[in-house]
Amino acid sequence: MSVLVFGAGGYIGFAVAQYLRARGYTVYGLIRKPEHSKKLSQHEIHPVIGDITKPETYEKLLEQCKFIIDTSPSGQQVAFPFIKKYSSPQSKKIYIFTSGVLVHGTQESLCSEDQVNPPKGFMQDRANYEQQVVHSPEIYGIVIRPGFVYGYAGGNCGLHVDAMFNLSKNQGKIVVKGNKNRKHTWVHIYDLAHAYLLTIEHFPTASGQIFDIAYSYPTYEEIYRKAAAVAGFPNAELVESPFPPENSWGPLLNMTILTSYKKAQNLLGWTPAHPNILDDLEPLYEAWKSF
Repeated sequence: MSVLVFGAGGYIGFAVAQYLRARGYTVYGLIRKPEHSKKLSQHEIHPVIGDITKPETYEKLLEQCKFIIDTSPSGQQVAFPFIKKYSSPQSKKIYIFTSGVLVHGTQESLCSEDQVNPPKGFMQDRANYEQQVVHSPEIYGIVIRPGFVYGYAGGNCGLHVDAMFNLSKNQGKIVVKGNKNRKHTWVHIYDLAHAYLLTIEHFPTASGQIFDIAYSYPTYEEIYRKAAAVAGFPNAELVESPFPPENSWGPLLNMTILTSYKKAQNLLGWTPAHPNILDDLEPLYEAWKSF
């Protein structure tokens, strides 16, 4: 069975492509940078040099691949008509779009997939596109909303991992960007990759559905204090540092967003294999030291 992964050179895209190949799928990975080809080839993923906004670079693969997994950060409005073009009633394409829990807006308690109140702008556009995907009659449309992703010193945690573990850069202090009491739901990259596998295996059930994939939600203060202790600084002082005004992501990242994976568990059988992120920081620290 053939799968085309948009954004296979990225953190989520590569992990998903690698995970599916390990389970016997033929995987084609769309990448913009030729230097990523070797990495994909080493993991038995067929590299395809192209761009999601240039369908001519991957159009032939849309004919032969039943499954299209989209982990690209943008360009969907260009690609979507071509995906539908190569889907037919006799052989519908399965299109899995990667969104994110930020479309929920602030959620102070565990929310379901349909509780959506995104900030205006990019997140509103993202929420609108989700609806296009799951209500398109031409395809089997599925949306996966990862929580904040971590694992092998990458993902959303990778945005903070150096600050979490390398306290010498901040005169031995724990520096938390934004509100230290905010919470996000987190997911390990391999647990997330397993969710994509399950949506493929159960696509008739998953079609037309949106799934929040995340499961642990400590405060940022709890995460940073535990990370500092793991790095050998158990008594370090913690200070808050505001996001700079020019950081347009700051207001989004400062929201508390708590999501439930109940639907994924009920419809797909998805449950996390990794512990709460607080209990998973030791291997993350070892991964950080190896970079």
